[in-house]
Amino acid sequence: MEFKEILTNKMINTLERALPGIRAHIVHKELGTPITNKHYLNATNGSVYGTEKSFGQIGPFAFRAKSEIENLYMCGASIQSHGVAGASYSGVQTAAVILNCKQHDLIKPDELQNIRIFEAEDDSAYTADIKQKINLRKARLIANEKKSMKIQ
Repeated sequence: MEFKEILTNKMINTLERALPGIRAHIVHKELGTPITNKHYLNATNGSVYGTEKSFGQIGPFAFRAKSEIENLYMCGASIQSHGVAGASYSGVQTAAVILNCKQHDLIKPDELQNIRIFEAEDDSAYTADIKQKINLRKARLIANEKKSMKIQ
């Protein structure tokens, strides 16, 4: 329990950097773990997301994106594979089925796109454009808070 509290506080500390004062507005906080998922979702044998799967239920033997119901498509961690990666992949797969194209057509690299990864808890490496976006969002948040105070 103490470890969950440490993790929760670390997340809130990081959130405070983007939204100063947010901690004072938190009414309820709770951190979930695989044990939480087992308790509330009956997720067993390490299944953190989606349905529990055997090897015969993943990859080529998994649920399909197109269901038996006309115009009903499925995606998520219970379709192809577990977790965020499984859910993401199934989203690409489902989009390709709907768009009648190949999956690799949807995930081709684009020379105009650049992936930049920054440490969330240390903004010293943030570029000027990212810092500007953060400041604009903070200003909008403050303006919206002031606006909602006037309404009340």
